[in-house]
Amino acid sequence: MILLSISIFWLSVCVDPISADPPITVEAHVGSTALLPCNLSKVFTQTSAIQWKDNNEIVFERSINGTHDGEGYEGRVDVPEDELRKGNCSLVLEEVRVTDHAFYRSFKVIHVEDTNTDKIQEINRVQLDVIQSVSAQVGSTAVLPCDCRNISIKTPNVEWSIGDEIVFKREGKDTSYGEGYEGLVDVSEEELLKGNCSLVLKNISVTDEALYSGFILTNDKKNRDFVLKVKLSVSVVMDRLTDESREQVEKILERWRYTLERRGMKVSRSKTEYMCVNEREGSGGVRLQGEEVEKVEFRYLGSAVQSNGECVREVKKRVQAGWSGWRRVIAGVICDRRVSVRVKGKVYRTVVRPEMLYGLETVALSKRQEVELEVAELKMLRCLLEVMMMDRIRNEFIRATAHVGRFGDKVREKNLKRGKMIPQVKLME
Repeated sequence: MILLSISIFWLSVCVDPISADPPITVEAHVGSTALLPCNLSKVFTQTSAIQWKDNNEIVFERSINGTHDGEGYEGRVDVPEDELRKGNCSLVLEEVRVTDHAFYRSFKVIHVEDTNTDKIQEINRVQLDVIQSVSAQVGSTAVLPCDCRNISIKTPNVEWSIGDEIVFKREGKDTSYGEGYEGLVDVSEEELLKGNCSLVLKNISVTDEALYSGFILTNDKKNRDFVLKVKLSVSVVMDRLTDESREQVEKILERWRYTLERRGMKVSRSKTEYMCVNEREGSGGVRLQGEEVEKVEFRYLGSAVQSNGECVREVKKRVQAGWSGWRRVIAGVICDRRVSVRVKGKVYRTVVRPEMLYGLETVALSKRQEVELEVAELKMLRCLLEVMMMDRIRNEFIRATAHVGRFGDKVREKNLKRGKMIPQVKLME
């Protein structure tokens, strides 16, 4: 008689969720390091293990036997042991890739010796959104990269959006554009069949800066498979609304107004201004939605510029600035007879004359304009010395008494100093 003994071992796994909190969303840029948060309610023991999973696939595991990195995560993931002993089971994910965009879950695995079972407790849920960064300048063309070769669809349909607003959608040969993007965006059908769903964005403006999301639509056109988020940063080198015709400027201004207000921003009609160079008489003003925009003086490097190339306005402004400085010191110093003429001349050279000289090194003064500045200066010096025109005192004597040189010589001296500084600046560059 043969006694047959059969031993049956039954391994059971019990999954017990211990966190009912909603999933946490973490955003990370491609190439950066992401931290997926996780905290233990109880102290970690050597008999337990920590697991991080992505769609039931092991991403990282730390136990008494060591660590294990999931496929595709080798050398990029870790739960530091010293932090784990403090109850911090956060996953450190380095060199973030586009394919890391997923829904991650963390588990605590406890082995029960009595029943030879593993008790799995879910700790936390984290949604990792991977963002690709793209920079472009105003007026250029940007390509928002997207690769859908890992999605097994014969005839993929693509959709790009900003939040809930669709920017571009292609379903086979049919295309649709978001409001304001007509003719400015495209995903080539030929490239799409190759698995390249990159969005081409032309003639970029400041308002195009946003976070774009790319999706692949399945054949039933109801479900969407998320592919990538792309953050577009727009840099402004010289962002101006310029054109030769007034009508074209109004069209560009209207397009900007429409685009800005569609994004929740408003254009203030009262604060909007325009400048005009080489203006023709009777050409009218620039209008925005029927309201005339205020015209301001065109200035370059602080100097007023006229369409005929002259600088009459700038000379008048310098004369007004000189008289303004004169009035500031007239009561305390200029009209005080106890102050010597030498001190008055020094105050004039220190306070008043710099106001008249400011910015003139960038202005091509004619002889007539130089004389106009000198006449204004001599009026101030005569008031300083209490001398009238009827006294018939020569200008040279007045300048010598106040120790003030000719205004035109001082302007040429400043221009020569500026010319000597230019080679030094070039050498520094």
